[in-house]
Amino acid sequence: LQNLFQELDSYNYDLAIIHGDLHVKNIFLTETGSILFIDWEGVRYDDPFFDIAYSACTLTFNAEQELIYLSSYLGRTPNLAEKQHYQLCKKITVLAIYFELLK
Repeated sequence: LQNLFQELDSYNYDLAIIHGDLHVKNIFLTETGSILFIDWEGVRYDDPFFDIAYSACTLTFNAEQELIYLSSYLGRTPNLAEKQHYQLCKKITVLAIYFELLK
């Protein structure tokens, strides 16, 4: 994990306030079509790609859906560095989920 985080640091992306626990049970679509996020106890200042990676994992997207999801977040098609950054965050997220399940 330490090596993955060192690699992540090399991307030098801006940090932002993230939800920290963005999964299907914390995302709702309102009657008016707005998206509502609940359960903000995990909020922190971190890499926003972690929210995207975590929610994509818990929503069990296929590769095409993940690209659409990431593109929607960015407001455009991601470049190669952004795709690599996302994949790295996803690897870290999958490992974190795995280690949590081992507890």
